[in-house]
Amino acid sequence: MTRAIVAILLAALIMPGCAGRIDPPTLEGHSVGRFPLTVLITAGRLDDDVERAVYRAIEDWNTVFRETFWPSAAAFVVGPSVRGGHVVISPINVFYAPATARIVTARPAFVGPAVESSFDASRSGLIRLPVQINIRQVAAFDEANREAFYYRAFVRELGRALGLSNVDSPYSARRRLTEHYRKFWGTQPF
Repeated sequence: MTRAIVAILLAALIMPGCAGRIDPPTLEGHSVGRFPLTVLITAGRLDDDVERAVYRAIEDWNTVFRETFWPSAAAFVVGPSVRGGHVVISPINVFYAPATARIVTARPAFVGPAVESSFDASRSGLIRLPVQINIRQVAAFDEANREAFYYRAFVRELGRALGLSNVDSPYSARRRLTEHYRKFWGTQPF
């Protein structure tokens, strides 16, 4: 048998089984009672400019949340909680070799974004807690640009923590946030 025939046979055997397992995308979000989500910054200190970016992103999301849903409500609060952290921000240590400025990390390779979130959701779309946001504090650019970079990254990842994807600004995502949660809260048995 030639490779082409083997490839066609394998595709014919695999494709029908895969088609039935692909689930349609569901809305993901949080129940009303979960808000505000508690943000915890775990072991390790954030650089001053990165910390400013985190707090600014949180405040901007809170402003949009209050203007969209309830004037007295917030999407996020920073600090300890008796319920634990809903969104956990963890700095990942990144060290620079002074002579070469090559990155040396605890991991074998530095691959991936400087800020990334990870979480999953139940079948009904309820996001399971905690949402983990890992941050690699890299020093590859000046402080003003670095703060702006981390602000945009935290806006995006906090948007994901709320169930939204590809958010550039909380203010530009206001309509999406409203529509998303009206649909989510309207379809969930909470």
